[in-house]
Amino acid sequence: MALRIYFILIVIALSMFSNCISLSASKIYLKVIVGTAVGEKVEPRFVFEPWEMVYVLCEYSPICRKYSGVYYWYFNYSIEVLDPVNRRVFYKNGTVRKKAGLSSVWRKVFSFQVRNSFYNGLYVVKVTVYDYYLKSRIVETGYFAVVNSIPPAVTVKVHHLFRLGNPHKKTIRIDYLYIALITSNVYQKVLEGPVFSKSPVTIESDEYGNRYAIYRDIVLAPGEKFTVSINYTMALKASYINLNISRSELEKIPENIKVFLEPSPRIESDHPLIKSKAQELTSGKETLGEMLYAIGSFVDSYLEYTMMKKDTSALQAYLSRRGDCSEFSMLFTALARASGIPCRVVSGYAFIYFTPQYHERNITVVHAWCEVYVPGVGWILIEPQAPNTIGSTAPSGYYVVLCRSIYRETTVYGNKIRVRMLNRVYSGLYSTVHYSIKFSLVEKEDVRIKVTSVKYSGGYVTVLGLVDRNVSVLKAIVLKPDNSTEVADVFIKNQYFSFNYRAYEKGLYRICFLFEGDEKYRESFVEVGALAEKEEASIEAYVDKQKVVKGERIKITGQLNPPLSDQTILVKCVKGGQVLEYSAKTRGGKFTVSVELPSEGTWMITVYWNGSIDYYPCKTTLMVEVVSPPSLLEQVVEYKEIIVALVLVILVALVVLKARKKS
Repeated sequence: MALRIYFILIVIALSMFSNCISLSASKIYLKVIVGTAVGEKVEPRFVFEPWEMVYVLCEYSPICRKYSGVYYWYFNYSIEVLDPVNRRVFYKNGTVRKKAGLSSVWRKVFSFQVRNSFYNGLYVVKVTVYDYYLKSRIVETGYFAVVNSIPPAVTVKVHHLFRLGNPHKKTIRIDYLYIALITSNVYQKVLEGPVFSKSPVTIESDEYGNRYAIYRDIVLAPGEKFTVSINYTMALKASYINLNISRSELEKIPENIKVFLEPSPRIESDHPLIKSKAQELTSGKETLGEMLYAIGSFVDSYLEYTMMKKDTSALQAYLSRRGDCSEFSMLFTALARASGIPCRVVSGYAFIYFTPQYHERNITVVHAWCEVYVPGVGWILIEPQAPNTIGSTAPSGYYVVLCRSIYRETTVYGNKIRVRMLNRVYSGLYSTVHYSIKFSLVEKEDVRIKVTSVKYSGGYVTVLGLVDRNVSVLKAIVLKPDNSTEVADVFIKNQYFSFNYRAYEKGLYRICFLFEGDEKYRESFVEVGALAEKEEASIEAYVDKQKVVKGERIKITGQLNPPLSDQTILVKCVKGGQVLEYSAKTRGGKFTVSVELPSEGTWMITVYWNGSIDYYPCKTTLMVEVVSPPSLLEQVVEYKEIIVALVLVILVALVVLKARKKS
């Protein structure tokens, strides 16, 4: 009975499996082709400039399931495009559940435009398919480069201007003026400065890492102005910080950072509503990145952007569901702290873009965002209004921070002040305040990549070249004959580089060598092509004897060209209807085979190699004669000279012996 049930279960399982097939003659595959539209086709291409359209062709050979005699597809897909700093610049997803029809392959073309806000450098196209019938996920990637757009790293000249004015009819006095200075951190580096148009009395720091230029006893007559300009040279770099670290790492926060887990003015992280929402958002999240994304996505979708006349607080923003950059930042900070993540609100200048046409940016509006403390890294930038950019140091252009932990009180140079861009300590009438900042791009030097040699041999495409500047690495984007792409790092030593690529498929390979640019050098690229074709091979073989006696073994030695190791050499010995086969392995192309030919006559020996993906087959032929063993008489005749010599030696020996006896 049990055997019958077992048999029935097997039959049911096989019948279910038989309804689930691939209509494609080949194996299940997912292919991604990046290029431009030419008619109804996508022509492969891997370098684009701003305002050009990028087309991505996705091909998938799915599993089909049969229902009522009709085959169906059922899978979902997603495509995302990540820029050089891992920002998502394009995303689409969908589900396909329909009749398979006559086609065995699903094809879909996606397109998007390269905007002038795209960074120069390498872009990754990631396509993911989950097949419900196959119950598995397939991921394929493609690559392309953007040039002549925003550089991911720049050096800028900064001119920060502050102007105080007296709008009254009486003289006014400012006892102390505090101006926040730019300092270095993970995403900005001060190379030179500050250089002041008017020297301050002193420069002091507070406990939050802010530095202030301090001026004293400023007296302004009616209509008079007090102007200070501060100049810097800075390096700004867009990069990506991996936040895929366990949330348990938050237990390793230094003591001096734990203050940023506590509630503070306008950051009510201990309020029951804030704590409850933080628990809801981060429960079950295993990494810091997942926690931050959950908080950021909530804040971005929950609040309606509204310009506020004055700053409110995190709790007020949560209750009113509206606010500007300050409210977004305060609510994010409160939720992060309530989740055990050190966070603070900062202010400065953001949305700093440069293009080939615009090398200067004048900004008069201050922006607020957040910084989160990551163990082992430090304080990193978070833009609460763009959760998809979490991890990027330049979420919407470059950011320059001046004030950390805004809204907090601190004591500097004997005065209690609030952390902000500019503080005045005075009694009596107020002054007007104006400030602006100008960023000017420092021109970069050109980099020239020169390819000196391109060749294909032995299954490898080899490219040699040199770079005329002292840079360390290039990106090689390889477009293969099947139009898929692959990427590799090419390291430069003493300005020379060598790139070897294993060309398994035969056909045309196109390779783009890309320098993505840095603070000093402009991006550069060069394209080359190489045709990979199967090559001719040859084999040389020799026998130690052309004529052998039946039963005697012969040794065949030889050399395979190319001199590959661990290749199987086949030896086929034929005479009439007799066929003998032997084989041997090569070592550096050399081989040896021992053969015994069992019958008399002329044997044809064919030594051949079946070839490989890189070489055609080759062979050579040898002839060996096998004779029967000679008779006794034939052996005597053959060796008669030796026998006569031996007889003479014996006779001489007897004569000598006899002579000795007589004496």
